[in-house]
Amino acid sequence: MTPEEKREKRNAYLRNRYAQKRDELLIKQREYVKLNKEKIADYKKNYATKNKKEIAEYKANYAKLNKEKISQYMINYAVANKEKLRNYYFQRRALLDSQLKEKRKNYYAKNKVAMLEKQKAYYVKNKSEISKRTSNYYARNRIRIIEKTKEWGGTQKGKAVKIATNSKRRAIKKLAKVIDEQKIKDWIKQWKSLIIVNCHWCKNQFAPSKCHADHVMPLSKGGDHSMENLVIACASCNHRKNAKTPDDWIKEISKEPFAIRY
Repeated sequence: MTPEEKREKRNAYLRNRYAQKRDELLIKQREYVKLNKEKIADYKKNYATKNKKEIAEYKANYAKLNKEKISQYMINYAVANKEKLRNYYFQRRALLDSQLKEKRKNYYAKNKVAMLEKQKAYYVKNKSEISKRTSNYYARNRIRIIEKTKEWGGTQKGKAVKIATNSKRRAIKKLAKVIDEQKIKDWIKQWKSLIIVNCHWCKNQFAPSKCHADHVMPLSKGGDHSMENLVIACASCNHRKNAKTPDDWIKEISKEPFAIRY
């Protein structure tokens, strides 16, 4: 009997013996793995470290020789485990997003002053470009922005920000020079009772409920709380003007076509 025949006979014997005692061997194998989990993990780690180059070469050769087989296996697995893969993807993305958010938060905490200085310098250098870009974006997405702002204003955070903003504004108003407060109250009451009013800035007509009393020179920029410094402004113009000076605001709206501005 040749050596090859002896080897084949031996392998056949082992295969038959395994087939007969397969269940028993699998139980023993599972028990061994359960009892020696750390030992097996260390062995695998050490083996992978020692044979890193050989393992990489074997994987590369296997992938090259079995490209179609691997591709078909991946397609079949994806079809059979669609929901499982989908859940894994969303869980993984949520984990990565939370990690990235925490990383950014820590980075900002460490570099807050430098980042604010950099942002300020960039804004000063590119003020006109930023203003133009912002105006164009708002013109294209006005309705969506208003809806999102309204939706956000109804959230707990939005309400908190609104309260904080109003508190700050009241504090500024207390420090600002107040002239003819009763006249201001009467004036607001008078135009609020009308059916239609004109916006001082865009010249369009609105219901009084959609308009605000706007300070031409913002209180935060030293403007007075007086009749001479107050005009009727629609909500859109008032929010967009924010704390801009009259000159800056007029320059901004003069660059936009009237038809798409409001």
